[in-house]
Amino acid sequence: MAPGARIPHAIDVVVMRALSDVDDRYPTAAAMAEALAAALAQPEAPPAALAQPEAPPAAVIDNDASLPGVIDIGVVPLASSPAASLAADTQAPPVVTAAAA
Repeated sequence: MAPGARIPHAIDVVVMRALSDVDDRYPTAAAMAEALAAALAQPEAPPAALAQPEAPPAAVIDNDASLPGVIDIGVVPLASSPAASLAADTQAPPVVTAAAA
């Protein structure tokens, strides 16, 4: 069901069956009409009874954990002037080494 939709659960069940795999659908339009009529006759359940299952807890990220196989590419400081920036761009790149696991 669409989030925030105010469609009774019984109606949603009928519609979802009609949209399901061909073998699981209503055999005739009359059968679907009967199911809809029965769904409309049911009193609407309170929202708490139809609550969605609770989402699993969010993943916990350990900021202190080290990642194996991370490559240290070094840090290039920002230049204080355009000429210094140009000079920094012409320098050889830092040597890339694999971090010890």
